[in-house]
Amino acid sequence: PLGNWVVQEACRQNLAWQAAGLPPLPIAVNLSVAQLKNRHFLGDMGRLLRESRLDPKLLEFEVTESVAMVGRDDAIAWLRALKNVGVGLTVDNFGTGCLSLSFLKRLPIDKIQIDKAFVRDITSDPDDAAAPTGPVVDPGQGAAGCRRRPVVGAAPARRDHRFLERHRST
Repeated sequence: PLGNWVVQEACRQNLAWQAAGLPPLPIAVNLSVAQLKNRHFLGDMGRLLRESRLDPKLLEFEVTESVAMVGRDDAIAWLRALKNVGVGLTVDNFGTGCLSLSFLKRLPIDKIQIDKAFVRDITSDPDDAAAPTGPVVDPGQGAAGCRRRPVVGAAPARRDHRFLERHRST
């Protein structure tokens, strides 16, 4: 399947960059609903990572809110199993769908990529400035709870990027 080829190529490219002397950096791949529904996908990912010899920590999967909502409880179990392979997980373009914060805290994710619509006027609109400036803390875990780092997919202007850097959301 195409999704497997994309992951295989991402692993190959990451290793090629490292062989060329670049530092090990995570590479992200978007996941689709079709991959979520493919019963072989988890096994395929484990096999591709073993064959490529890429450290799983250097592979991140991004899921949109709509992908995370497909069969809600099944999606949670599937993402947990994927997380157990050792890869990173990100909710992509958060804020564009109908994913609630109560459901979001159930997902085994590392990052929340806030949609650019929330930062378009970040330096001039206080409501936009409030959204991406700190970690999302799972209140059910208390002070030592699971922290999810917010990241922004695209800052449309240099001043917005500087604002986000100051608030560690890039």
